[in-house]
Amino acid sequence: MEPLPGAKKFSHTGEGSTSATATESTPTSQRIYITDLVVSSDKAGAVLTVKQGGSSTPFSIQIPTGQGTPASFTIHLQTPIIIDADKNAVAEVDGTADCRVNMTGYVAN
Repeated sequence: MEPLPGAKKFSHTGEGSTSATATESTPTSQRIYITDLVVSSDKAGAVLTVKQGGSSTPFSIQIPTGQGTPASFTIHLQTPIIIDADKNAVAEVDGTADCRVNMTGYVAN
């Protein structure tokens, strides 16, 4: 999906052992549109969550098993996850010794 005119694109990556987090903070009165998520984890049954403002969870998925170790999964969203104005977006995945998450998208009114 193409960003809205005047939108600011972003890409954030987090790495860790037992959890990895990627965060986008939004300017006042703007929304965050998440268009792609790339995740890998060495944990069987690892879960990717996207949180809005640290509380509500508009998106959550268990990484499919049988993807190898570490499991890798890419999500291209035709309809972006929209985070309310003035809220941060946080993508997080769990692991046992190695996990990563990348969140891309754009910020606009």
